[in-house]
Amino acid sequence: MVLSLKELKGELEFDGEHVSVPAGYSLPRLCIDAARQGLSGIEGLGGIPGTVGGALWMNAGAYGHEIGTVTENVRVARAGKVVEIPGAEIQWNYRHTSFKEGELLLGATLHLAPDDPEKIRARMDDAKTRRLATQPHGSRSAGCFFKNPPAAEIGTGKMIDDLGMKGSRRGSAVISPVHANFIVTEGEGARAEDALALAEEVRERVKREHGIELEYEVELWRANAPKSKAEIDDASEASDRKEPK
Repeated sequence: MVLSLKELKGELEFDGEHVSVPAGYSLPRLCIDAARQGLSGIEGLGGIPGTVGGALWMNAGAYGHEIGTVTENVRVARAGKVVEIPGAEIQWNYRHTSFKEGELLLGATLHLAPDDPEKIRARMDDAKTRRLATQPHGSRSAGCFFKNPPAAEIGTGKMIDDLGMKGSRRGSAVISPVHANFIVTEGEGARAEDALALAEEVRERVKREHGIELEYEVELWRANAPKSKAEIDDASEASDRKEPK
C-alpha cells in the first residue's frame, strides 16, 4: 500500500527563527514563505519539486544547502506512536538518512537564520538561473538518477557525458542532452522499464570504464520482486503435475 500525504498540506507556524511545517507541504513553497519572513538556510532547495517529507527522508540538498543541517526535530509515526526525534539524533548522510522503512514522517521544525529578504530572494533567483541553465527544465524526469560517488574527482553527470552517452536511448527513455545524470522520458507511452534498462546500461559502462559502482539517487519501487530460479522451477513442476481438464 502506498500512502500519499500530498493533500495533507496543513499550515506553517513561524516562531522567531523556527518554522513548524507538515510533511505534505510543498518544499518550493516553504522556501518562498521562509524568504518572505527573512529566514535563510534553505534557499538552495527552492527548485526541488516535491514535499518536505520527501526532502527529509532523503536529506535533499542543492547549491550548498541541505535540509538536515537546519532540522531541529522531526515528527514520526513509529511503531504505532507519534514521536518527536531530535535532528541531532538523525543520521543526515548524502541523500540518505537513518529513517527506517515503515516509518511515516509527519512534519518537522526547522531552525533558520535571519537575513535580509531581498538577499535571500537574490540567492534563490541565482540558484534558479543556474538550475534552468544546466538541467532539463520542462522534461519529464525523476531528477538526478545517480548519486555522485564520494571518492570520484568529477560528478556523475560529467562522468556519463565523457563516456559519450548523452542522447543514448532505450525505447521512450533518453539520457538528457542537457545533463547526463537525468533520464527523461518522451511520448505518452513512456515505460519505467525503459528508464531502468537505460540506467543499468549506464551503471555497467561506468563500472567497466572507471571501476565505480554507481548508486541510485532515485528510490525504486517494484510491484513484484523478481522470482528466484528455485521458485520458477517449483511453479513449473506444480504446473506439470496438474491433471488436464
